[in-house]
Amino acid sequence: MNAIPNHLVTLILDSCRYDSFMRARLKHLSRLGEAERRWSYASWTVPAHYAFVMGLTPHRSPQYVYASEVYKKEFASWVDRLDIADFRFETFLPQ
Repeated sequence: MNAIPNHLVTLILDSCRYDSFMRARLKHLSRLGEAERRWSYASWTVPAHYAFVMGLTPHRSPQYVYASEVYKKEFASWVDRLDIADFRFETFLPQ
């Protein structure tokens, strides 16, 4: 792992439908990384943005799966994305 972690860019396209976004020509945005369909924790702007600022990242919403299992896998992906040493789910939880 690197001594300096990778940067994280969160791009919020409020009121932009995923299907419309995928049909758009993303000449420059596609250079940032792969687009993923994600869900916020609230259905309107203010609480959704508040959740992001407080560290709740947009999540996938698979059917018939416990949310806690999804959150653990999502959290684990940040180790690879940001390349942060000793970044584990167990150490992230409050004591």
